[in-house]
Amino acid sequence: MEFTLEEEQNDKISFLDFTIIKTHNGLSFDIYRKPTTTDIIIPKDSCHPFEQKTSAIRYYRDRLLTYRLSPECRDKEKETIKQILANNKYDPNHDIPEHKRKGKQNLNIHKQKKKWTKFTYVGKETRYFNKVFKDTNVAVAFTTNNTIGKRLSKEHNTQCKYEKSGVYQLNLPRL
Repeated sequence: MEFTLEEEQNDKISFLDFTIIKTHNGLSFDIYRKPTTTDIIIPKDSCHPFEQKTSAIRYYRDRLLTYRLSPECRDKEKETIKQILANNKYDPNHDIPEHKRKGKQNLNIHKQKKKWTKFTYVGKETRYFNKVFKDTNVAVAFTTNNTIGKRLSKEHNTQCKYEKSGVYQLNLPRL
């Protein structure tokens, strides 16, 4: 691990995912995105569970609501979120519904230690398994076959390492 020292520039310094701005009235905050950040989230038409598709959207919304942003920064962030939604086939003007949390019902089931099982998510039909296990001590987790490893590599029956495709590391000299 390598530690670096960041110094403020133009009365600003970035820390984690926000920028701290020194003003004559004190401090103000803005959302910080690294220069390498893209606007790619799981697209709406992807075959992923709803919770996985909307997790980034919920994160962006929660961050917008909890950080003390100036009105200008808040408006700029709202526009950025709308652009991310539009680029990933979501309706930027439609509020994505929050995932409903379970209330105090079935409290006795939640006190027991749950056993977990996983199913490959293949579409809405996979939700049937949640209903089957609803009143049991078994919780269902969904996985997908749409992983970056499967996207970037192909399986070969050959043993020659130069004929395999995939991601390779390049060690470049530092400038």
